[in-house]
Amino acid sequence: MNEMTDWETGQPDPANPGNPGSGRTGEDRLDDAVTEAIRTYPLDEAPAALRAGVMSRITAAAAVGTATRLPPFRLTWVDLVLSLFFAAMLGMVVLVGAMLPPPLAAYLRLHVRYWLQMLVLQPVLPLALAVVSLACAGAAVLLAARLAWVQGIVGRQKPVAA
Repeated sequence: MNEMTDWETGQPDPANPGNPGSGRTGEDRLDDAVTEAIRTYPLDEAPAALRAGVMSRITAAAAVGTATRLPPFRLTWVDLVLSLFFAAMLGMVVLVGAMLPPPLAAYLRLHVRYWLQMLVLQPVLPLALAVVSLACAGAAVLLAARLAWVQGIVGRQKPVAA
């Protein structure tokens, strides 16, 4: 059998055109036939033991309240160290800003005024930079949270023996 069927070539079937001008190929009709066969395929009933076991677990979980119970709040040493680190960095910025020599402070004030003027004249560029920076920072935080979740550092608890 060397000739190809219409569903292999992707060409409309001349023997069964269906709706003229619809452009339905044999592959589309084959897909429809498979979908119809799957839809009408008779399903077996689930075993009674499976249904009873699943329902008993659901009712037991509802009675205990595990479905709505929130995980306990845990404050670890990493949270404290990161908070202390960022507070120290903010304090260093304020301290360094207060201890600048007068010529350098004047130079920085001049540049800050220039960039503020540029912000007024061209508001799109700093706004775009801020949006991109926030998006990158958000992506980094989400990536770190995802990695911590996958590695089991946060969020997951050991299952309670039933």
